[in-house]
Amino acid sequence: MSAFAVDGAGDLHLLNTASSGGTDPISVTVWGQLVEVLNAGSNSVSGLWLGDGGLRPLSAADATSALSAGAISPEQVSFTPDGSRLVVTEKGSSTIDTFTVAGDGRLGSAVTTVATGAAPYGFGFDRSGDVVVSDAAGGPAGTAAVTTYRVQGDGMLAPISDVPDGQVAACWLIVNPDGNRAYTANAASGTISSYDVAGRGALTLRASIAATTGGHPVDLAISGRTLFDLVSPQGEIATASILPGGDLGTTSLPVTGLPASATGLVAITS
Repeated sequence: MSAFAVDGAGDLHLLNTASSGGTDPISVTVWGQLVEVLNAGSNSVSGLWLGDGGLRPLSAADATSALSAGAISPEQVSFTPDGSRLVVTEKGSSTIDTFTVAGDGRLGSAVTTVATGAAPYGFGFDRSGDVVVSDAAGGPAGTAAVTTYRVQGDGMLAPISDVPDGQVAACWLIVNPDGNRAYTANAASGTISSYDVAGRGALTLRASIAATTGGHPVDLAISGRTLFDLVSPQGEIATASILPGGDLGTTSLPVTGLPASATGLVAITS
């Protein structure tokens, strides 16, 4: 794991590196000074503290927690909006784990929910704190979907809505800052779909094809009124304006020439 400082010009400066506590770290999430990283190779999550000097692991006894015994191909980790729980999607086993988070960073044992949709992948949270999950599905064309869940007191997830997007391999998903729109990057279709998210997690498909990127769209980010999408392996970033009603404007490709291995991005709001 690497920690960077961002200066006033937007340049990155490496602070330090620290062990992820496992193998193949693929996703990271931050709540205050607590950092949790998902290690796909070792099916675990590990905690670190983030300070002015960079990253340092939690104490050895508390740092690493195992995913559920049946977890296959974990994809994303994130804190819930209130920081009380950690959520992990597991595509290969179509399961989702949650963990309670103590004030000192320790995690409880994994609580596992069998996903309503097939191959849960990326996710975000709506304005009610419900989990909005893309379902890559992996089946015939048109079977990708988005599902919403409510986190219950025992950590289990109660399904709310399950709405197909008519595309293939809805992998990454982002929810806008207002929590009332969701966008999915359909990796095998070269498209982005949009959803309206009503109160308490009710979903409506707004546009099966809200934008066309071509290639293999993966990670998504939002800054202001612009949606950014990393297109792999072309090494491009596609952008589309977010119109007042939530629709997307014309797609452009202002960034090209990135390494074919690029797989994630974040947009910084100045």
